[in-house]
Amino acid sequence: MKPKLSPNVDVVATEYCITLSTKEMLALLDYDNSIYNTPLVYTLKGVVGVKDIEYEGYYGPHIYLTIDADCDTKETWKKIFKIIRNIVSTKEKK
Repeated sequence: MKPKLSPNVDVVATEYCITLSTKEMLALLDYDNSIYNTPLVYTLKGVVGVKDIEYEGYYGPHIYLTIDADCDTKETWKKIFKIIRNIVSTKEKK
């Protein structure tokens, strides 16, 4: 539930946690460890409004990120999931 905000308070960004399967997370970390690939964090930073990206697998198969409120759209999420799917599917095929 979103809080009722006064005129002096704005939501400027929202933090999210994307949960992957263990197999997907291992594929992602393996991809990131290759010297020939651009790590996910840099690829996601290329999506306008996406920031504070964290993942390493220590706390489970999760990707944490923040999206600016004005960029929190279906198009932004499509870009994010397309990037993640491409990386995971590329590694799983090998």
